[in-house]
Amino acid sequence: MCPLKGSDLQLERFETIKLSLTQELCDKDLAVIVLQSMIRGCATNVRMAEGLTLNAGLMLELRTTHPLWEDSQVIMQMKEERQRRAEEHRRELLHNVRSDNY
Repeated sequence: MCPLKGSDLQLERFETIKLSLTQELCDKDLAVIVLQSMIRGCATNVRMAEGLTLNAGLMLELRTTHPLWEDSQVIMQMKEERQRRAEEHRRELLHNVRSDNY
């Protein structure tokens, strides 16, 4: 089960200790806050790594098809250029035929 699947990404998050700025913070409170931040950061890194491994095939496919897509774009541009030249040539021929008849 991957927590990243689905359109809505809702992660379970536990309540963070809420401390007012005027309250004196003891070393234990500060340590708890730092540990919570570290654990959340590690959990996020683990989820990202899982997402990378789950989607490795898709990323590989995108990396291999992107250059092919660029090649196909170049080929399409060459075809369009060839068609444009052929159309210009046809127009010139029609113009020459019409001017010869008059």
